Amino acid sequence: DNLLDDFDFRNLDYTEFYNTRIRYFFSKEALWKAWTKFQLRTATQNFKAYLESPSNLVSIDHTEKMPMGVSPRQALDAWYEYCWRGGGGGATLSPPPILFQNGRQRWILPALLEEEILSLEYDESCHVIYRVNNPNLLTYPVHYHQSKVQF
Repeated sequence: DNLLDDFDFRNLDYTEFYNTRIRYFFSKEALWKAWTKFQLRTATQNFKAYLESPSNLVSIDHTEKMPMGVSPRQALDAWYEYCWRGGGGGATLSPPPILFQNGRQRWILPALLEEEILSLEYDESCHVIYRVNNPNLLTYPVHYHQSKVQF
């Protein structure tokens, strides 16, 4: 009843066997099957994360010390110019972001990621709050992303 019982492994052409497997691995069918599986897994994980904690968003804090003599206002201005307007030294082949809405909204190419500044405050804490407007598999694969940068 086992299909392999009658199979003669001595006459197997391993080269043909591996060539067939390699052709399938690089075929359109295999590519789209893998891509679809990846998309579904990512969407399912994001949906599950959303259902588990819709009001308890994940927060990540990162602190860096500023160089001596740099005020919070100067640091925020430098962040805006270098990170927001200039792209922050990301991939060298990527063009700087395209700015809209008086510099409060931007598109990052080639990913077509859209981000928007929600708040830019020059008070005692000098901070900016921004969010990703179009999170999806091809831009930023999360169900929600908002960030606060404070100096």
